[in-house]
Amino acid sequence: MSKLKSRIKNAAKVLLGRVEVAIPIPQVYTKHLCNVCGSSNATFSPLPMYYLQKRFEHGYVHGYSNAETINLINFTCNNCQAADRDRLCVLYFDKIRRDLNGKTISFLDIAPTPPLTKYFKKQNEFSIRTADLYAQGVDDKVDIQNMTIYEDNKFDAFLCSHVLEHVDDDVAGIKELFRVLKKGGWGIVLAPILLELKEDYEVKGILTEEDRWRHYGHWDHRRYYSKSGFVSKLTNCGFKVEQLGIDFFGKENFEKYAITNPSVLYVVKK
Repeated sequence: MSKLKSRIKNAAKVLLGRVEVAIPIPQVYTKHLCNVCGSSNATFSPLPMYYLQKRFEHGYVHGYSNAETINLINFTCNNCQAADRDRLCVLYFDKIRRDLNGKTISFLDIAPTPPLTKYFKKQNEFSIRTADLYAQGVDDKVDIQNMTIYEDNKFDAFLCSHVLEHVDDDVAGIKELFRVLKKGGWGIVLAPILLELKEDYEVKGILTEEDRWRHYGHWDHRRYYSKSGFVSKLTNCGFKVEQLGIDFFGKENFEKYAITNPSVLYVVKK
């Protein structure tokens, strides 16, 4: 037992960026509720070690404890594979569903994830249109930077979670989201935010996959966002931005669904 405790302690140090040696994270599962799949006896597992190993290999230049919305220890539901940001989104979706009282709204889901797709299929309030440039099985093959297949003011709501950091021109993507949203509509926009940053972190020029691991912690990311930079890009494109965190959703819900205290849901309105 003492060895296991020591391994957990060491792994936590790695996650928090306090040591410079990659130590395997033990698969210690903790029980929570999952509001995505509805499991009342779900177990959660850490962020896959693959990401920590790749960052270590390529000399990742940032720390691990400064990300705004990520639970490194209780990241994924082992029943449905929903990440903590998915669980945060569903807290808001469930509130919207109650407010709709059975009314159906048109909803654009960009780069859909299987756990949330299953969640949406169980609901009657969202008439979903899925879109992605590369994924199979979506309704529309769409580049968020140029969504001309959709007319202006088409959707009542949208979800754009961890998409903008993958594209070259994120401002063009945000402008397209604003264009296709109906007046009075709303959307959720999430992206990797580092709280230590004063401005967005983007290394100019063509980067190799190794460079991207070093600077962004992912092989296909183009940037990290600062909190102020992320909000500014959204507001400059016309959106009104609400930042919903633990005070809005409640500490009990954050603890119940393994959402970290610094987590924030960015809800935009037109």
